[in-house]
Amino acid sequence: MSARRVAVVTGATSGIGLAISRALVADGWALFAVVRSAAKLAAAGLPLLGSAVGDLADPEFAATALDGLDLAGAREAVLVNNAGAIDPIDRFDRLDPTILARTMALNATTPLVLSGVFARKLGAADGCRGAIVQIGSGAAVRPIAGWTAYCASKAALHHGTAVMAGETDPARCSIFVLSPGVIETPMQAAIRATDDAAMPDAPAFRQMARDGALRSPEVPANWLVLRLRSWDLPHGEVVDLFGA
Repeated sequence: MSARRVAVVTGATSGIGLAISRALVADGWALFAVVRSAAKLAAAGLPLLGSAVGDLADPEFAATALDGLDLAGAREAVLVNNAGAIDPIDRFDRLDPTILARTMALNATTPLVLSGVFARKLGAADGCRGAIVQIGSGAAVRPIAGWTAYCASKAALHHGTAVMAGETDPARCSIFVLSPGVIETPMQAAIRATDDAAMPDAPAFRQMARDGALRSPEVPANWLVLRLRSWDLPHGEVVDLFGA
């Protein structure tokens, strides 16, 4: 296999994940997509090195999702843990425990599991430097009423990533959190559709949309591609693009 750059992106079929995937492919990266829907992946029209299709909230799938990833001969490899969910949005005393557990797994446990698998594959790939990018959120440090699951899971992801970075040589693998700010995605549409009783701040998000204050998913995607192009990457940090 000739020397190349390999990118793994979870949740590659919509929102920030799709924007990052398209930007990386356009910059010459070979893409390995981890997605829930084969139909959506086909519709996205992304050229693929490989893919894994399944439910990333399922720990058994998460543990095997990167089995088909081969980094032999790669000179650079990046994992972008983007897949996530915000459900359930409601008061903490009304949350569905099954959905709560699913969101905690998808947003926190699964990225940490995939990071470990990726790090082991990277360690076995001679001459390949790597990066692990966790798509985080300002909600990790700012409590938002109705977002118990999302805030708690993103806080866990941020803190777990800091631990991983402390255990990793940045010359071998840079590990950091990218907090992209308020981006126009399907998740934002779901937030705006939420009943005010479940989320008191929902009207503020609707106003942001009316004011044109939501940024495009291409903004964090382009930032990441430029940093990867120069390999000017942080380590053990939370990069908050817009102070959100």
